[in-house]
Amino acid sequence: MSIELTVKVISGSASPFGNVNCTFTIPEELGSGISSYQAFYINKHQGRKLTWVYAKSRGDIQYRCPNGKNFVFTASVFQMAIMLLFNRYDEMSIEDIQKNTDIKVELLVQILKIFLKVKLLLCVASTKDESELKATDVMKLNTNYKNKKLRININVPIKTVDKEDDERTHRQIDESRKFVIEAAIVRIMKMRKSLKHQELVGEVLNHIGAKFSPTVPMIKKGIEELIQREYLERDATTRDVLNYLA
Repeated sequence: MSIELTVKVISGSASPFGNVNCTFTIPEELGSGISSYQAFYINKHQGRKLTWVYAKSRGDIQYRCPNGKNFVFTASVFQMAIMLLFNRYDEMSIEDIQKNTDIKVELLVQILKIFLKVKLLLCVASTKDESELKATDVMKLNTNYKNKKLRININVPIKTVDKEDDERTHRQIDESRKFVIEAAIVRIMKMRKSLKHQELVGEVLNHIGAKFSPTVPMIKKGIEELIQREYLERDATTRDVLNYLA
């Protein structure tokens, strides 16, 4: 198998890619070229470290279809790794593809859906909606693939969110909203001095409703936090009345 490798080296400080960590086992067909370049680079630049950004890597891969036609696919390195598996296997379950490539399941499913959409891979004996793929579903290469074009780009953007990044984003949003709610409570109470609990909740809803829609439990939690931090206190005689302290 003939492999041509082109590498673009970017310094870490200038990299536009952000977090480049991803799980992936490079196929042996590509691994030898990568290892050779790594050895060359480290020998030439001692003390430096190379981090491969697989999520931004792509290439051209030729499919010599059994029906006699040859196609060239522009594909991501993840897509190439999956296609190369079918040099050794006629059929593979999604579970086995994942074990061989180590691609995260959420990302793998999105990639396989692209293959199914262009009909390069087929889901064996599947009559159900292909949008609901399972680990046990079996894939096979379409040996009768047809396309008017001989060069096809399947390296299309994939809308997938890393679970850890998603959770981090939600935490940041929650913290930001918590700050906005507490600031609104303090601002209102500083002006009004005393308010019934329910009246304060209503005024907070009106005050920040244009920014986002806080829930009543979120506002109540903010009030409790401010009581603990001694910005507010419950009235000694009327418990549903709040007084401003700070």
